Amino acid sequence: MSDVFWYNSGSLLQALNPAQTMVDRLDTPYGLAAVSWERDGETLTVTATVPPGTAAEVDLPGSVLHEVGAGTHTFTVTGKSCGPGPAR
Repeated sequence: MSDVFWYNSGSLLQALNPAQTMVDRLDTPYGLAAVSWERDGETLTVTATVPPGTAAEVDLPGSVLHEVGAGTHTFTVTGKSCGPGPAR
């Protein structure tokens, strides 16, 4: 994967401060890139769609940095850093 698609969803989440659910999508030259997340108490579920031929880094609160390739990937983390209020 020579190209890396960089998307910082954390700063968008912080800026918009959604109550529970947020979806964002972007048509890139490589195809659709999208991220959605849902908070349920102290549980945060993030689904990221990465365009073909690219990779993405997924940085979640209280978790290691994940590098993923093309496709749709879902991650769930639980902890106080995922609760109500702006994410980190």
